[in-house]
Amino acid sequence: MKPHTFFRAALFTPYILWGFCVLLLIPLTSIPAELSESLNIFLIPAMFYTIGILLWFLPYTILTITLWIWSINKPITSLRQAALLSPIFLSFLMIGEAGLIYLLTNDITEFVESAFSIFAFFGVLSLVFGYLCVGIAFGMHQLLQIKGLIAVENTSPPFA
Repeated sequence: MKPHTFFRAALFTPYILWGFCVLLLIPLTSIPAELSESLNIFLIPAMFYTIGILLWFLPYTILTITLWIWSINKPITSLRQAALLSPIFLSFLMIGEAGLIYLLTNDITEFVESAFSIFAFFGVLSLVFGYLCVGIAFGMHQLLQIKGLIAVENTSPPFA
């Protein structure tokens, strides 16, 4: 597999992670017994992520389409930099979406009063989950490179 192909496939990591969370949560939510606190440490972020698709689906899909088109014929260093910056781009898109939704559902004075907390919440949350997905994709890239399934391109590191 070429690095460009992997980059484009890796754009689907958040969708795949969402599917994994759904498959994990469906059987666990049907258990009648109380779940342990240590298990809840993993389940609560998975539940936020699973339900959060209502908020991140549209901004991330816009970002994915943009990066998919942009990545045509780009050098591998540019792809790495874009991957590292994509959670920041997603954060801005999420903040914009949150602001738009809030403006459409509330009045402008309430929006101004609570804008910082809304933007901080959505911005930080999208950065955390965004870099989690980037980390998963980079880990998969390293694993596939070690296994010889991704061609190694001789380029300088992206931040050298």
